[in-house]
Amino acid sequence: MKYHFAKNYPKENGPKLWELQLFLMKICESYLGKKDVSKIIYQPVFNDSPPCIINTPNSDGAFASLSRNAATYWPTALFELAHETVHLLNPAIRANYLEEGFASLFSLQMSIEYGDSSGNYNKSEYQIALELLHQIPEKDLWQVGRTIREKFGAFSSVSVEGLLELFPHWGLLICMKLLTHFNNSIKNEFVRLEILPTPYIDISGKEINRSDNEISFQLLFNDEVVGDVYGIINDVGCLVSVIKIYKEELRNKGIGFKIFKYLFLTLGGYPKIKVIYGSWHAGGEFQDYEDGKSTNLKIFKDSIENGNDEVISAFSTPTGKWARKLGFNKCNIISNSIESVEVEFYKVDL
Repeated sequence: MKYHFAKNYPKENGPKLWELQLFLMKICESYLGKKDVSKIIYQPVFNDSPPCIINTPNSDGAFASLSRNAATYWPTALFELAHETVHLLNPAIRANYLEEGFASLFSLQMSIEYGDSSGNYNKSEYQIALELLHQIPEKDLWQVGRTIREKFGAFSSVSVEGLLELFPHWGLLICMKLLTHFNNSIKNEFVRLEILPTPYIDISGKEINRSDNEISFQLLFNDEVVGDVYGIINDVGCLVSVIKIYKEELRNKGIGFKIFKYLFLTLGGYPKIKVIYGSWHAGGEFQDYEDGKSTNLKIFKDSIENGNDEVISAFSTPTGKWARKLGFNKCNIISNSIESVEVEFYKVDL
């Protein structure tokens, strides 16, 4: 059943546009639960910018801002307004891929059911959000969305740990991807980063198994292997990890910490893991890295040359920064030579 649109343009018929807003909100609430009653939804407007929601100056509510294309064509107005209606359930400054996925899914369904079925997100960041949403194993995505909002109040209020606790079978990686802040740019590498399941056959044909204390896998980007990851906990709770990202353009984008945190949580987290161990070397497998050193070793040595002590230098490395983020706020330098450094990070209650 198609929606009964007015004969004049959307920009010329404010009452009919508001009627459409109320119509879409009613359906949206039936799918994803009630909107935040503390926020007022105001009349949609048209602007030269891409569609979005605009929060009021006093933060009492928000309204949809639609494109100029929508101003003169009702099916486009419906498509854009349906997307923004999902955001209007809980107006927020920044959305994540989870919320953008549901907004895109809702607008596509409304376009098919009530518009002209021409709406699409091909070759856009919204398509990535949709693809992430469809990685969720549940068949009824609307029930998933409703469950999340009933539990956390808003898509923007969900933490990775909370989502994983609610749906533990999803796995940590998809939860982290879905809750990554949405960025309408191909520069958001982590969302596209795929991890092969374990066990798997690596390129040498050797099977690598995952256990309670050990995990290893490859990193894929655009169907290309771009890194290797390995983590193991010894019998005294010491985590040893190796994270190698071959492509320089994928480094320094926050991917390393997310992978490290994945290792840390998957292998049991604290207090099972009592020590994070670092062993940083030059030459060998790192001979093609900058100055022939591992990234950690280079940063550590450069920091020493700049006059910092060993502890400050250890915490200035990627592993040191990751350890500190996870609450491992002290370190002990085991050895420090020209070619290698050994260090352990541990927790001390402050």
